[in-house]
Amino acid sequence: MPLIALLIDLDDTLLIEYASADEAFHQACLLAHKRHGVHPDRLHETARRTAGALWYAAPAHEYAAAIGISSWEALWACFEGNHHPALATLRAYAPTYRRQVWRQSLAAHGIHDPALADAMSQHFQDVRRTLHVVYPDVRPALEALAAHYRLGLVTNGLACLQREKLAASGLGGYFQSVTVAGDVGVRKPDPAVFRQALASLGAEAAETAMVGNSLRSDIGGARAAGLRAVWANRQCEPLGDAPPPDAEIESLDALPQTLREMEDNDPGD
Repeated sequence: MPLIALLIDLDDTLLIEYASADEAFHQACLLAHKRHGVHPDRLHETARRTAGALWYAAPAHEYAAAIGISSWEALWACFEGNHHPALATLRAYAPTYRRQVWRQSLAAHGIHDPALADAMSQHFQDVRRTLHVVYPDVRPALEALAAHYRLGLVTNGLACLQREKLAASGLGGYFQSVTVAGDVGVRKPDPAVFRQALASLGAEAAETAMVGNSLRSDIGGARAAGLRAVWANRQCEPLGDAPPPDAEIESLDALPQTLREMEDNDPGD
């Protein structure tokens, strides 16, 4: 069956997410290095571990895990919205969480400086909000794809944060629909996310493909929901034991041709 629609993941498919968080951690840790001489890389590692441990123990963490809010995203998210009571809980907890992350990380290196911890917390947020880095292959690919397919963005995470990333990146205009796990209440690979995205585009699963970097969330979830799936394997990672995608690309430059080949080779035609 010909493809009429394309669903695309956001973080680390279109936008550089993990490395951007790393850069924000690094810049925050440089404040402590300048004031106390602590090695910024060691403090960075400590802050990552501390954030993960505290976030796992956070109130309403079950909801955060259900929609896919990472510990580093919680260090700068606004937690806006009122459609789920857990958001109010997380919004109220966020200042305490951030304060604890930076104070405990410093304390692990023998530094007790609450003012510095507060400065690091704010600096992390400020730096991260400037880093909405789009991969260089993204805009040309979206330009080409928009002429032939209905495009929908499908992303895990907090609705307000993912929409902030999308708006700040300037990519929002390419998409006819945006489906965020925070609005659905569950995250990819749950089929409910894909069903909502398909409904918003007026497309059926059999005439839609999903493109994303996560074998579990994007590829496995899409195939289980009846979509074709293209693995955006930018890091050239091994497939391992994961269910295979219908196609694999290292750059979105190859996506238009890959989709044409998928249609030509579709045994259902």
